Amino acid sequence: MQNKIKQENKKNSAMLIIVLAVIFGLLSGMAGGLAGRSFFDFYYLPFFGEINFSDMDYKGSNLIIRDAKKVIVEQDTKTIEAINSAKASMVGIFKKSPQSLSPAKNDNKFNLDDYYQPNQLAGQGLAITSDGWIAAVLFKDYKLPLTEEIKQEITANYAAIDQNENIYEIGNIVFDSLTGFSFIHISSKDMPVKKFADLSEIKNGQLAATVNWDDQVWTTVIADKKSRAEGVINFSDSFSDRIELAGLPEEKFKGSALFNLAGDIVGLIDNKNEVIPINHFTSAINSLLKNKEIKRASMGVNYVELSDLIKAAPDLDNSDMISAGAIIHKDSNGVSIIKNSAAESAGLKEGDIITAAGNININKDNSLAEAMHGFAAREKIKLTYFREGKKYEVEVELGELK
Repeated sequence: MQNKIKQENKKNSAMLIIVLAVIFGLLSGMAGGLAGRSFFDFYYLPFFGEINFSDMDYKGSNLIIRDAKKVIVEQDTKTIEAINSAKASMVGIFKKSPQSLSPAKNDNKFNLDDYYQPNQLAGQGLAITSDGWIAAVLFKDYKLPLTEEIKQEITANYAAIDQNENIYEIGNIVFDSLTGFSFIHISSKDMPVKKFADLSEIKNGQLAATVNWDDQVWTTVIADKKSRAEGVINFSDSFSDRIELAGLPEEKFKGSALFNLAGDIVGLIDNKNEVIPINHFTSAINSLLKNKEIKRASMGVNYVELSDLIKAAPDLDNSDMISAGAIIHKDSNGVSIIKNSAAESAGLKEGDIITAAGNININKDNSLAEAMHGFAAREKIKLTYFREGKKYEVEVELGELK
């Protein structure tokens, strides 16, 4: 009988030990969970579902981890979408084959001359208006500026092909001597056109990409959105700004567009493999639509951007000192204002600080030259400037850049 009681006691003791072990295990797990939760909450990481690093102070790719197993880089998706979107606006320029210049033969025999071939690509460009204007680079080194004879040769012997393989005759060509691009017009009313990126939205360090007619892609990073010659003296009518990239595009990307991950056009790659900011084309395009020729605005002043400078000994008692704007200044030839220019006609003088042109404030994001790119020749605008500490406004009729 006693043995039986002892056996029962042993069983009860064993059960008690098991129950206590389970209880302590659960308590330990709960304590560990609370500690882990506090750690993850500190980094904004949830227990279940997606872990999205874009909610943190992480600068760069939008990384998402789902189920803590699969990493999805949304940046890749955005890049592919932007590439496909930009590709739709690309147009190829092809030299016409002998067969395309004469009636086709219906002999039911395969002949390569009946087809446009990739190696016959003679240029490429981007649709910039829905009614058929294309900013293109022609690979052949034509003598510039294009004469009427050369234009007739191009229109007679070349054709434009869009991404849907529609073939167009070239109707007109306007050459832009400042950018080296040829503006080609074709008979189309529904060309897909991409949005031009605002210069203030372009930042150093942003990812960018380009795609050519052959569907080849190159991705890069914007190193400097306003790369230009050394020195602090600028010219209001300058078109020398270039977008510097982390690497040089290859020859095969001449005439292609550089775009950001939103699919907006940042710049165009010229025949020197340099990227011209897209705002350099704004006035040219507006002039094309209005006049069928290119005319650009001219102010005619040399200046220094105050936002580029750091004063060596700041005046502690002068908190109202202007720190942004374009101060008219002599260049290396001793010229501050060009004779017979719009600036001279408006009565501007050396030392005047231009702080606004139209509704554009002149600052580190918008230089005076960049502001001029958006105006038309002979357009009347309001200039805001300071002279000897006093604010003035004057209406200026812009000249025409020659």
